Amino acid sequence: MLMNRTIAILLAAIVGAETYAQTLIEKGLKNKEYLIFGLILYVIVGIIYYLMLKNGSKMAIANALWNAGTTVGVALVGWVAFGQKLQWPFEVSGLVLVIIGVFLMGMSK
Repeated sequence: MLMNRTIAILLAAIVGAETYAQTLIEKGLKNKEYLIFGLILYVIVGIIYYLMLKNGSKMAIANALWNAGTTVGVALVGWVAFGQKLQWPFEVSGLVLVIIGVFLMGMSK
């Protein structure tokens, strides 16, 4: 990928933070304490996004990479942690297209 190191680190942080926030919110369906921590993480997601933009990332690129990364991350957590299945061929193919899109978006300068 042709992005600077700071943006790459922030991208990993925002994908990780939002994926974990969504995991906590899913757990919050049974235990409201998880919900609170998930919501707090969403504040951190907003701060990380601000830092991405402040460090020179284009809004469209930053948002697309963030959303794509979170889509893949949440799908994996749903499958591994919660036993949620992905339907073949549409949901699996959609995730493959998202991954391809991440690489294409990341190649732009």
